[in-house]
Amino acid sequence: MSESNHQTNHVRGHNNIEKQITSYIHDNHENGICSKQELSKQIGSISEINQAIETSSQFVEWGEDNIILAEKLIIRISDRKIITKYFQKAFEKGWISPYQLLKEMKADRRLAAILREKRIDEASKLASWIKLLLPEVKGNGHFLYQAGSPIESVEKAIKETLPGKISESFLKEFLQERGYNQSDMTS
Repeated sequence: MSESNHQTNHVRGHNNIEKQITSYIHDNHENGICSKQELSKQIGSISEINQAIETSSQFVEWGEDNIILAEKLIIRISDRKIITKYFQKAFEKGWISPYQLLKEMKADRRLAAILREKRIDEASKLASWIKLLLPEVKGNGHFLYQAGSPIESVEKAIKETLPGKISESFLKEFLQERGYNQSDMTS
């Protein structure tokens, strides 16, 4: 099989899994949320499902083990303007901590109402939602950055934010304020 045929078949396979996932969630989950475990029993391996999540515009990861249809996260135009402007301001330094941002947003009545409406109650959900609204954003539930930003990791963010030598206790406090727990810091 030629390289181009192999790539075409791979894309077809991915598109097929994406369609199967979307269809399955539509047919079986009115709220648009389904666990990866359930999908793995119905459609394909967790690995295939994770690959589909990475490239899909139809659904995103939702918490630790779930997927939500993107259409369930669509917001009113007026709210989208507010939220997009807020996120763009948050990304002025090129990166954010979803955990810290969630805490700040919950303190604002208007933003907190939008979060409640979309059932965004943890940093990983906020990160998924941000990446859906702003496709140029990369990262995970602990650290998000804009594509092309010189800061693409929490290590680089620490070096920029806390120049010079710092104590281990200060570093732990800095990371805890951004949603990292003790087990995240020991690896």
